[in-house]
Amino acid sequence: MKKTAFLLLFLNLIVLSVSAQTVQNGFHMAGLEEKLFWDFESGFERWTQTGTAFQNQPTWGDNVRMDRVTQISLGGDYWKDLAYPIGHSRNYWIGTNENRPGPESPLGGVQGNEPTGSLLSPAFVLASDYITFLIGGGESRDSLRLELLVKEPRWGQVILDDERYRSVRYATGSNNDLLQRGEWEVREFFGRECRIRITDEARGAWGHINVDDIRFQTCSIFCPLDTAMPSVEVIDKMVLDKKAPVWGWVDLHSHPMSFMGFGSKGLHGSFDGPPEQAFTDCSGAHRAWSPWNPNGNIIRAAAVSQIEDYCEKTPHGKGYHANPNKCFAHYPAFWSTLHAQLWVEWLERAHQGGLSVLVALAVNNELLADALQGDPPFDDMTVANLQTDSLKAIVERHDFMEIAYTPEQLRSIVRQGKLAIILGIETDNIGNYKAGQEVTEGQMISEIHRLYNQGIRYIFPIHLVNNPVGGAAVYEDLFNMANKYATGEPYVVEPAPAESNIAYNLTGGNSGFLGLISLGNADFPKDVLPVKDHYPTYESSPTGHRNVQGLTPLGKIAIREMMRLGMIIDIDHMSEKSANETLEMALQMGEGYPINSGHNGFRKDGIKGTENSRTMEQVEKMVKLGGMMGVGLALGKGGVGPSLDVLLDGQPQKITNSKIENNCSGSGRTFVQNYLFAQEIFGGKNVATGTDANGMVAFPGPRYGENACYQIRKNKEIHAQHVAAQDSASRVTYWGGASGKNAPLAPCETAGHKWDINTDGVAHYGLFPDFFQDLRNSGMSKEDMSRFMHTGEDFAQMWQRCIRVSEWVK
Repeated sequence: MKKTAFLLLFLNLIVLSVSAQTVQNGFHMAGLEEKLFWDFESGFERWTQTGTAFQNQPTWGDNVRMDRVTQISLGGDYWKDLAYPIGHSRNYWIGTNENRPGPESPLGGVQGNEPTGSLLSPAFVLASDYITFLIGGGESRDSLRLELLVKEPRWGQVILDDERYRSVRYATGSNNDLLQRGEWEVREFFGRECRIRITDEARGAWGHINVDDIRFQTCSIFCPLDTAMPSVEVIDKMVLDKKAPVWGWVDLHSHPMSFMGFGSKGLHGSFDGPPEQAFTDCSGAHRAWSPWNPNGNIIRAAAVSQIEDYCEKTPHGKGYHANPNKCFAHYPAFWSTLHAQLWVEWLERAHQGGLSVLVALAVNNELLADALQGDPPFDDMTVANLQTDSLKAIVERHDFMEIAYTPEQLRSIVRQGKLAIILGIETDNIGNYKAGQEVTEGQMISEIHRLYNQGIRYIFPIHLVNNPVGGAAVYEDLFNMANKYATGEPYVVEPAPAESNIAYNLTGGNSGFLGLISLGNADFPKDVLPVKDHYPTYESSPTGHRNVQGLTPLGKIAIREMMRLGMIIDIDHMSEKSANETLEMALQMGEGYPINSGHNGFRKDGIKGTENSRTMEQVEKMVKLGGMMGVGLALGKGGVGPSLDVLLDGQPQKITNSKIENNCSGSGRTFVQNYLFAQEIFGGKNVATGTDANGMVAFPGPRYGENACYQIRKNKEIHAQHVAAQDSASRVTYWGGASGKNAPLAPCETAGHKWDINTDGVAHYGLFPDFFQDLRNSGMSKEDMSRFMHTGEDFAQMWQRCIRVSEWVK
């Protein structure tokens, strides 16, 4: 069969080389030099127009509004005018309803369905068995047509340039703007002079046609012997290109199963099950012992109060309650770092609101599991295996989501209207191997392959402690204890270079709650306690501290093996040296291996941080490599944070156009400063969010009510200014509520309890659609929100590049 295909291709080329010269103003269409001609990247050169339908054509980029393609059942309007990728190829396509001839034209511009006309190709000699194309728009065989015309001097009914042609093949849309892949079998016209014509003679509803990517192939789209042939899949009777872009936002960092980590005494509440089982009373895990709380622990309760010192309230107790008026009175809340904020029904609501891809990471820390006197197992490998296997079973039970193991599967899952889950791991010690242990190259590679075969595709080579791969970022005294617990040694640090913009100094162990809690655990290793001479005295540096440890020789082998397998690598939690060395390795791999930073922020001149956040030099390399940035949502414990004008050093915005003042510290107005800055430095692509849901972090708070502008609450003067700055007209409007700025949004309701983003903030994961509505109400532009809602496609492209470059590593 292959020999036949090659013979046909050879004969085609012979016919082309001879016959093309006999066609006045014609060309041979299989030639590479004509490729752009047939996907409209070079405009309408040599095509002939009539009428006005094609006067603003071709159309540039994603221009079709989402509400023209599909609807979000939750209501609201944050999504309605966003650009929806209908499946065009490359940059330009034909859409006779559109009016966006270039990237400088406004997003969503239309000329309407009233203009009519036609577009006619020059003559050519047909030298293929099949013609394939992308087509969409209205359905009318008489007035909306893509057709093949064959020259017929005696019997042709269509007269063009004093020549007679016969219409032998046609295609029309299906009253859907999505571009579907169609084909004509045309071998009977091989060697004949032909033309292609696009006609729009329709007006009114669906009076337009969309066309792109006309190809001349040796075989059918369902039998792709030709390697240049686009692969297709059939979804809901629509034939779609497998590589067609997908819509939706990606969360690069979440921990659905973290309640199974940390000895099961850290985060309380489960990911699955009915609310009465998922949100039980947390008193046994988080409160002190008493006759009324026999499972409590006074030492652990003291630790919990320290962990949640961001909140001045007591969120512990029952989550679910049979009385709707008492249900969720204690948790979850936006500040509730030790209670589940990611539950399967809330995840489904986020998906309904636009979430298309979720990176789900197994997570653990052996120090906390032991110190909290949790339930075994404590070790990273066993806990991660349990979390991964349990998550697989949960995904299997819920038909709105599916695990993706390849970028092709990701796109297929999203096109089917499901949520694509990417399995990942964020633990301290891969394979339970500890820094200082003898670990062979074979052992490390074997463990990486085991993880890959388990389905892990997203990986953190380093987490909170130094391990055989390399050094961890130094940014919390508590993690110094974790490092000594795991390795037997504390961090070794050095003064950071001034250009690193590091402000953090390690003080020597941790004199707070963990020392107290550890004293109550007889089996806890006493040399880890922050007392006596267990830790060195670290001399403070005006330029901050960073870890002296970079990647180890074994670590470089491990990261290379991850690249060879096409795994997605995240450098968050790496020491500055480890991160820089990983980026340099990636730059040496073929076209460059993508590197991600999935839940982070920035440090630059005037904006200092710890070595865990990204420098501008690191970001520049990430952009070059095609990596992604997940802007963290986690709130700090005070301060208003940098505004966009500060981050941009007074330079004008070039990519974004949203103007949102950071006048409600701790809300979405604070988050969006870093998000828009990230869009600027990434050029408008590959910037998602890393929520760190169920990762013991606080979410953005509300702009109204008693908890408004919560992050700055301790500064009474500034807090009063922020509260006063919130315009009630920009509140999120819900069904049945007072009318406001947005089309009403359906409130999230769980067990009779209704949530309100205005006063609850992002209390849990299901409120992200409400959060996006609040951002739009606050001034987020459709252009900037559109980029965010295309990050699912950005992720697919990044992943594809990982796999493509992995071939070079091999």
